[in-house]
Amino acid sequence: MTDRATQYSDQFVRRVLETIPEGWSDDAYLDVHLDGPQSRLTEFRTQALPELEFHCGSLEGRRVLEYGCGKGSATVSIATAADEVFAFDIDARSVDVCRARLAEHGLENVSVHHAPDFESLRNVAGTFDVVVLHAVLEHVPISVDGLRGRVLREAFSALRPGGYLFIFETPNRLWPRDIHTTGLWLIPWTRAGSPWAYRRAVAAGKHHDRPDVSPGPLGLEERGAWGATYFGVRAELPRGEYRVVNLEPGHDRWVRYTRTIGTKRRVLETALYWTATRYARIPVVAFAPMLSPLVICRVGGTSE
Repeated sequence: MTDRATQYSDQFVRRVLETIPEGWSDDAYLDVHLDGPQSRLTEFRTQALPELEFHCGSLEGRRVLEYGCGKGSATVSIATAADEVFAFDIDARSVDVCRARLAEHGLENVSVHHAPDFESLRNVAGTFDVVVLHAVLEHVPISVDGLRGRVLREAFSALRPGGYLFIFETPNRLWPRDIHTTGLWLIPWTRAGSPWAYRRAVAAGKHHDRPDVSPGPLGLEERGAWGATYFGVRAELPRGEYRVVNLEPGHDRWVRYTRTIGTKRRVLETALYWTATRYARIPVVAFAPMLSPLVICRVGGTSE
């Protein structure tokens, strides 16, 4: 077990372990879900939050919706930077862990909500300066008709004019290899929820039915095997009511602003920048392995 920055209570550690899915060891699961060097908390604090504030401005004095807060790994970092956070998730056990985590950190500027969908919370949620979807879209099944579009429209409509939709750590379905769930080639290019893809993942030992996801191909979708695309996200948003921040000067050059990238990656991204971004007005992130970050600013309409 690796060293961790935050010393969580034994009670909290036990609560996290109550959510462990089949196939994980205790130590590996805790390394991801507590506060070690490889944890999701550290990843968001050191990578996502700096990029969020680079593209969207400081969170100080602003109201943030975390749509799909999970166990609160990102919530902690957002809450330390923002004035107020409204965290929402459809999974009750994850919400319980999120609330317990925030208590461990002594953060009181967050309200955490569990509901079957965000729409049922709209009357109490209000509107926001920033909406964060961190590792969320890939878990919303495409094969459930209209569901992913509804999630995107709900998130976008919660923004005040001038607010930002920040999408981070969602795998790009245009990438030929499933880098998120199975590690298998061509899975993202099959039809979402494909029985063939499901059988292949099971045969390769990369997926099995388990209690925390639906049985069959839908469960493989819920785990995130099909990702999303830049073009698919844009298709669900109201035309004329947003601008893509990734296309603006100073925000359009690299997929990542907080990491050192290799020479080959830099050459590839430079070529994409001059062909796709400058000529065709398609951001580099549209072709990257992850939509991370994809940043949309609401510029028109009125918040509902």
